[in-house]
Amino acid sequence: MNNQHTIVVGAALAAAVVAVAEATKASARQTTYSTRSDTCSRIKQSNDMDGWYMRNLRCCKDVFLLVVAKISNRWLLKNEPLHHNTIFDIEDRVAVTLYYVTHGDGFAVAGQIFGISSTRDHCYVSQVVAVILSCLEETVYVPRTTMAWMEIARGFEERGGIPNVVGVIDGCLVMVKRFKGPEGWYCRKGFPAFNMQGVVDDRLRFMSYSIRSGSQNDKCLFNNLNSVSKRTR
Repeated sequence: MNNQHTIVVGAALAAAVVAVAEATKASARQTTYSTRSDTCSRIKQSNDMDGWYMRNLRCCKDVFLLVVAKISNRWLLKNEPLHHNTIFDIEDRVAVTLYYVTHGDGFAVAGQIFGISSTRDHCYVSQVVAVILSCLEETVYVPRTTMAWMEIARGFEERGGIPNVVGVIDGCLVMVKRFKGPEGWYCRKGFPAFNMQGVVDDRLRFMSYSIRSGSQNDKCLFNNLNSVSKRTR
């Protein structure tokens, strides 16, 4: 091999090394860190931000703190204790969960509001939802005794003057982010949604509920509702 060939081969090897290095550098995974949002920190420290709570979490601050307290009391039933140097406490995790379940923006947007990565956001929402589900059976239930039904009827009569009412039913469409397979999820108003119906007592406590895809009409939803009559036979 003469000098000219040696130079060409050397240049080719050098170019290949540079190309591989650049490709490796470009494809290397980068660590994404979560940092608490300054805005959220200021909101937590302020006593005059009910508007922010109502707009983003769909409840006032007092109700939000009550939810946080109840979830904190049951946290260890479903989750490991928080690490001593964790950035986001239970209050933060409840906040991002409430935002996620009351908006149709997905994990990415919910995380941006609180300065949480999408991966952590998904983890925190799963943790909080697990605790909430553990409270479901004792929170949403149908009375089992005649005396309990009479008390509800008495409460409705005191409120509206109509006797023999033992429950009120209503429903709503909850807009959600479009799924990969959206067939069957679009409601009559033209957006993907859950269709929900619920039955409450005179104190607005849920007794029964049904959640279906947005394409199911109210009649179909009512037929699938865990009705009072079926659960009390």
